Amino acid sequence: MMIEKRIRFVISTIGLTLLLLISTFFFFDKASLFISLLILVSYGATFFSLYEGIEKIEWYMLFLMPVLLSVAMYLFYFLFPVRWLTRIPFILIYSISMYAVLLSSNIFNVGVEKNLQLYRAGFSVNYFIQTMVFFLFGNVLASFVFFHLRCHFNCTGVSALICMCEKRFSIMPGSRLCLWVREAYFCHFYPCRSQFLRLL
Repeated sequence: MMIEKRIRFVISTIGLTLLLLISTFFFFDKASLFISLLILVSYGATFFSLYEGIEKIEWYMLFLMPVLLSVAMYLFYFLFPVRWLTRIPFILIYSISMYAVLLSSNIFNVGVEKNLQLYRAGFSVNYFIQTMVFFLFGNVLASFVFFHLRCHFNCTGVSALICMCEKRFSIMPGSRLCLWVREAYFCHFYPCRSQFLRLL
């Protein structure tokens, strides 16, 4: 007996949502395990939902957005404070987004020639989810880069201060300018009461 497609979408969405919910209870040191698990389960759930009529390049293209959405949402969750007040809305947004991605992938799989309006709706939803995934990955990358830069600024600032105090400022002018630009960028994030001091 064949399971109806909408029911398969719901089963896949519930399974992926439960996996993401379980993964939020673990610390980030288990990220490599859960990322690989989310990739495999997302690919399998998408195959379970859309297994009729998948040909050639569709084996990669139809499965890309569900996998990227799962990984992006998993990585983005660690930027939130860990509590149920943030976990429940986050999981709801993920489940709605995953269901929408599966529906739009189904529209692309079934055939575009049949209904142009349906294709436009699927394209719009897919574009919105792609923009959201790009935003999530951008925030995750920016948080890692900012953490790295903050540590780097602290190290370079201390070493430059030591060099200046010992009157051995042996940094080349280009490097010195780069060092000052980095320090100015870091000080931009430091809270300051006066607007004039922020400009300095």
